[in-house]
Amino acid sequence: MRAKARHTDPMTSHEAAESTDPTKLERLVLNVIQSYGTKGAIHDDVWYMIVDYKPWKGITKAMPREQSITPRYAPLLRKGLIKVEGKRKGQSGKNQQVMIATHIPPEPPLVGMCHE
Repeated sequence: MRAKARHTDPMTSHEAAESTDPTKLERLVLNVIQSYGTKGAIHDDVWYMIVDYKPWKGITKAMPREQSITPRYAPLLRKGLIKVEGKRKGQSGKNQQVMIATHIPPEPPLVGMCHE
């Protein structure tokens, strides 16, 4: 699977798309969501974990941008790896979908990291 850029996008977007492995980002996002267990995670939770705890080290070369994380939810849903159950308010005060991993390992990959 390859990241995509529109044909109207500048060359730098095409270069970035070529250097991005969406399956690695999906794995990163799934690991973070799994670490929240049955409580589930909203986007703010996922982004907070990525920024503060750097679970991307060893998966990607550099910290992914937030706009690279959001598109990973839909493929995870389609593949049945996460499900959406309800909504919670995010930092902006707006509701965000609560995503729960459909399989939570006995010891999730990011266990031990702080969850509020």
